[in-house]
Amino acid sequence: MEIELHQQDNATVLSVHGRLDANSAPELDKRLTAIIDSEPNGIVLDFSPTMYVSSAGLRVLLAVVKQMKQAQRPLLFCGINANVMDVIETTGLHRVLQIHDTLEQALAVLS
Repeated sequence: MEIELHQQDNATVLSVHGRLDANSAPELDKRLTAIIDSEPNGIVLDFSPTMYVSSAGLRVLLAVVKQMKQAQRPLLFCGINANVMDVIETTGLHRVLQIHDTLEQALAVLS
């Protein structure tokens, strides 16, 4: 997995490339935890380049959602492909995540 971080429209965007699994989930957790307090406008996780998410990846996402909620900062998701969305819906996590089809839609919410 590779994580690309950039600023766009006053938000921090993290693009998660490849597989979010037991080997890579700790890195995403570390990167997100490091920026939560310094991103008052919110964070967008772009999952368009994400091919797979395991239960370990889902645990990281849920933990970060809770941290962002406590910090009163928005965390949005976008670009989730059908295979990853099936996993998210099967676990019921779609009820907790703020999911948008595109990065542009997610950024518009933060504007």
